[in-house]
Formats: sequence, C-alpha cells, structure tokens
Amino acid sequence: MNFNEKLARRIEKSDGQIKYQKLIDHIHGVSEFSEEFISKFFLENSGKVLALLHDLGKYSDEFQERIRGKNIKVDHSTAGAIICDDLESELKDKHESVIYKIFKYIIIGHHSGLLNYGTDIDDAGTISSRLNKKEELCDFSDWKDEISIDEIKQINMSKEVYRFFKDNFSIQMLIRFLFSSLVDGDRLDAQRFSEGENSIINSKKLMSLDEMTEKFNDFMELKKLDGTNNPINSIRNIIFNDCVNKSNGSKGFYSLCVPTGGGKTLSSLAFALNHAKQNGHDRIIYSLPFTSIIEQNAKVYSDIFGEENVLEHHCNFNFSNEIGENEYSEKQLKYKLATENWDMPLIVTTNVQLFESMYSNKPSSVRKLHNIYNSIIILDEAQVIPNEYLKPCIRALEELVKNYSCTVLFCTATQPGFKKNGLIENFDVVEIIDDTYKLFEDLKRVEGKFIGKQSVEEICNKMNSHKQVLTIVNTKKHAKEIFESLSESEGNFHLSTNMYPNHRKEIIRIIKERLKNGEECRVISTQLIEAGVDVDFPVVFRSVSGIDSIVQAAGRCNREGKRKESTVYVFKPEDSLHLGMGYLKLTSQIGEGIIEDFKDFLSIDAIDKYFSELFIDTDHRQDKHNILKIINKRKKFELKYDFEKINDEFKFIDNVGTQIIVPIGEGEKLLNVLKYSEKGIKSVLRKLNGFSINIADNVLKELIEGGCAEQFSDDIFVLKNLSMYDSKIGFDKDNIENYDYII
Repeated sequence: MNFNEKLARRIEKSDGQIKYQKLIDHIHGVSEFSEEFISKFFLENSGKVLALLHDLGKYSDEFQERIRGKNIKVDHSTAGAIICDDLESELKDKHESVIYKIFKYIIIGHHSGLLNYGTDIDDAGTISSRLNKKEELCDFSDWKDEISIDEIKQINMSKEVYRFFKDNFSIQMLIRFLFSSLVDGDRLDAQRFSEGENSIINSKKLMSLDEMTEKFNDFMELKKLDGTNNPINSIRNIIFNDCVNKSNGSKGFYSLCVPTGGGKTLSSLAFALNHAKQNGHDRIIYSLPFTSIIEQNAKVYSDIFGEENVLEHHCNFNFSNEIGENEYSEKQLKYKLATENWDMPLIVTTNVQLFESMYSNKPSSVRKLHNIYNSIIILDEAQVIPNEYLKPCIRALEELVKNYSCTVLFCTATQPGFKKNGLIENFDVVEIIDDTYKLFEDLKRVEGKFIGKQSVEEICNKMNSHKQVLTIVNTKKHAKEIFESLSESEGNFHLSTNMYPNHRKEIIRIIKERLKNGEECRVISTQLIEAGVDVDFPVVFRSVSGIDSIVQAAGRCNREGKRKESTVYVFKPEDSLHLGMGYLKLTSQIGEGIIEDFKDFLSIDAIDKYFSELFIDTDHRQDKHNILKIINKRKKFELKYDFEKINDEFKFIDNVGTQIIVPIGEGEKLLNVLKYSEKGIKSVLRKLNGFSINIADNVLKELIEGGCAEQFSDDIFVLKNLSMYDSKIGFDKDNIENYDYII
C-alpha cells in the first residue's frame, strides 16, 4: 500500500473530528525543542540528529495503517537505531562512532525506557536483541524521501561531545541528558499538536530569578521590621549575611552548617538567589528528605513568590496518564507539565525525585533531567542521604558540577564532611560559615547528658515528673509501649507512622497549641518529629541513635533560647530490640560509642568523629547495591551499560509493604467520592494519601482473609474494621515488628 502522506499521530477531538499530524512536521517539531534544550550544554547538533532519526520506523506502511485505525502492533523505535548502526560502521573517527552507539540507547528507549545492552547471543528486551532483529523490521525506507542521509553525515558532533568521554560514568550520564532532551521534546511536540494554538506550552509566564530576588529582598526587609530583637535572631541575621557574602563565589560545592533553629531555610535561599544572579543559573532546586518538610518549606516560598512560581513536587503530587487531559483546568495542566519536566524557577522536591531522575531508566522520571542543567541544588538535611546509596549520589552531584554547570549547597545542622571523609574527591567544598565552632557555641541552647540503660517504666516515671516533655525513640513498638505505660492524662500524645498523615498533623497542631499555652504536654514519638517539625520543649529524652539524630532531637528543645538551661537526656533502651534493625542499629551502636568518648557529644568534634566512623566503607556500605560497579564494569568505549539493572537497584525507598486507606472522617467522604464519581479521581486519590498508612504485606493478607480489610481496586486497599485504628496510637495490630525501622 502506498501512503502519499506519512503521519505521526491521530487525535480524536471531543467533537468527533479526527486530526492528523504529518510525520515530518513532528520530526521537525521535536528537533526544534531538542536542539533548544541541548544547546544549553552546547550539543545542539546531537539534538538535531537524534530528533531526525528517532521516529524513522513510523515511515513503514504497517505503522501508517496503524495510525489510520488498524489494530496492529508495530515496533517503530528500533528503525532509527538500525540506521545509527549503519552510520557507526561507516565512521573511522572513534569519537564520532561512539556518538551513534549512544544514540541507539536513546532512540530504542524513547518510549519504553533505557534498556540493558545485553550480549550478542541474546536476551529479549535488550539493545543487542533489538539490533539483531534488523531483518524482521517492517520496511521503513520511505524516510529517505523526507530526510537527507547526506545531510546527517555532514553534521559534526564529535567536538561537542568529546569533553564527556572521560570515563564510563560521564558517558552514561551524557546518555541520560540526551535521552531527557529527546523525551521532553517528543512529549512537548505531541502536546502542542494536541492542544493547538491555545496550548499551555505557548502560554507559560514565569517569574525570573532576578524578579524573585527583588521579591525576596522586599520580604526580608519587612521581616526585619517585624522581627524580635533577641540574641537568637541576631545570630540568624549574621548567618543570613554570611550566605549573601559567600554567594559571590564561582560555581561548585558549598556547605552551610548551621545548628537547628539557625534560620537556614531563608538563608540558604538568599545564597541561591544571589549566587544565581552572580553566575547566571536558570533555576533553584531545593531538595529535602521528607514530604513533611517539603510542604512546610514550599508554603514559606509560595507565600513570598506566589504559588505559580514554586513547584512542590513529591509522591503526593504525581499525575497519572490514566485520566484524560480534559479533566484538568489550565492551571492544573501547567502544574502537571511542570512536575514532568521541571521547567520552573524554584522547585521544592524530595531526594527521591532528584536522585532517581539521575539513575532511573524510565522516560517519565528522566524527562526532567535536562532542566537540572545550570541549576543550584540545595540539599537540606544532606546527612540523611541513605548511606547505602551515598557514593552514587555524591558521584552524580560531582558530574552535575563538572559537566552540567551546577552549584550544590549541602545544608545541615550536622555537616557530614563529605570532602573530609573522602566522598568528594575532585572538588573543594567552600564553607559559608568561617567559624562553625563559634557559631555552635553562640547558638548552644541545650546540654546533652547520657543517663544509661532505662526501662519503659523508668522513662515513664521521668516523663511524668515533667509538665512538658518530649521522648523520641527508634521503633514504633517502643513508642507504643511507653505511651500505654504513661499515667492517664489528656496531655499525653503519641506520634508514629502507624497514624495516617492528616491524623499526625492534627496531633502536632494540638501539641503546638498546648506548648504555646503552657499546658500539660507529654509526647512520645518515633524519629518522624525530628524531620522539620518545629516544636519547642523544655526537656527531651532520646533513645540512643546516630549523633545526627540526637542533634535533631536537641533542636526540639529550647529552640528559641528562651530558657537559661535545657537538657536532652540520652538513654539506652533496656530491650536491645528497641534500638531497631539494620542501618538504624548500626548508627545507634556508633552513636553510643561517641557518647562514651565525648563529654559533649553534641559538639562539632563529636559529630565529625561520628561521621568519620560511619563513612568507613566496610563491605562497600556507601554503594551497597554496586551501582558504580555496574556502570564501570566494561571498558570505556564499549558502551555496554545496564540501565534497566541500575534502575532496579537504585531505590531510595524500598517499597516494603502496601498502602491502605483508613476511611475516618473526611477520609470516608473522599472514599465515597471515589466509589461513585467518574471525574476528579486523581485529585481524590492525592487527598486520600493523607488518610493512608503503610503496612506489611503479610499483615494486609491476614486482614483481608479475616474480613478486616478489602481490595477496593487493583492497587487500592481499605481498612474495614476501624476498631483496629485507635484515636491515640493509630493502627493497632500485632506482628508489625518487621517495619519498626520505618519512621
């Protein structure tokens, strides 16, 4: 069959009309986007060639039949890689031929994801197996009628990519950035065609970083006028000014080590805005470990700049392709697009989103990567990057600074000394605070005291002797035992992830209110309260843990410096199981050793010693899953990478267990909406995250078999027996010890 007009896609509009996009128009549209994105890091020729070759398989008659309605499957992504294979074999220049090897990964994976290379024999679903199917492909030779092979051969790419050919890590990261640019260009051209002249892609109006700096300066002037003149605020102002002064430096690694309560949320942003102006950065990415802190920080920034200029992106804000685009308002569509490609001036996100975009093989995760180029990345609470992924994370950050024009700011109350401990090898790290010893001494509001082994009863007695007190422990089981053993009082509160997020938020609100009013308030919590929850207790008890966690616990004590003396008492649980398991047990053991060796175990020297012991790379603790080994196992120019395997191994959050909805109060109403409504489903699901907890798979199975829970849909489960959810301690079921290490 001869198709005179080659088509890329078919869109059926709401009025029943069918709209077709010409294939060559799509290819040129993708080229326009891709060249623009890649020109930022001076690879526009590579962007052009990638775009020209990525959809050659759509020139086959079989694909043209499919686009016109025939129900057949057609492999359209291998064809361009076959042409790359042919071009590679013709080239004598090693660097030029390497580029076409790189392109094969990108073109084959631009819909399904970056694949493993495989072997020549070989495995289905690999680059090698796809290339071996050359004879099975549909005839796509009509591409030569619209695209000039001679023009492609004349495009010189070796000079622009040569600087990335230093080692395997740099080459595979280049593949990811090129992949990101093609995927985003491909998706944007499709969206622009679908939406027509009124496409949101043509209507984005964002505040520039210069405009944001003006807004921020105005905000800070008003804050100074309204601020209380006390010693703590005076020190915060000094920290702020140090950040502004050090922002004039060149791109690279910086460190802001400030005790808890030192105002680093605003000071770090002041550094970033001024540093961006000095060095011409495009955006600021503020990355944090916990969603609870993200929501808090994003609100601060949205109040200053307007929510339309701040992207809050974490798991609760993921959009799904299951819902039709017409379900979203224009504002929601813009937000959806921003979460997919991060084209915003200020992004507040999680370490999961940031680092998995650099190690994922999935188009949806990697799409935003090219917009990380020329960014300032603020890593708040940098010390809690999971130890088992620490080396791959640091290596990725080094690559961003070296080849992608980024600046990285490590921001923490307990600087882990990545440079000092040999994790950052090829760069200096500029300290923003010149005299951290003096700063810690000036901001010291709490003494640390070790009180030895304590039973549940002994801790309860100590808590009962204080009107306002916070106790933080390592496991949910320990927290429950202490709470249930406390003397009865309306001022007793429990916090753990056995309680759904909205329940915890309400309890934290009540706690803050009682503290403010001087009412009785005794709180027993897992370490979740250390994750950016701003509370101020006169006394804190902390189960022995890593020194960084103990410092965070101390940050919940005498936070504003209003008391002359406050103490954080560290104790060892009588039951060793209450220390936790795995990494939590390891950090507790190291922490206990530091406490024994240092009289002031909250000091900088104690913190330094703790991290130097933690970072001793016994059994490759900092790359437990061998990510870097997988990348470097081949010779440099073989380019046989296992992207899919790396994706499977690099999981910041090991999805142990299953989420289950607790339909109480507003949660019950939302569940009813989900049952009976056909529209707005995605927004309802996002809200239901606030009424969900994570439980072990074996516990879920037991609940379902006992009629206490039900499967609502494929991946949605609901707790039916609400007597299992206690208003004070949340989900109350035995046999959850295996999940005690999850805060």
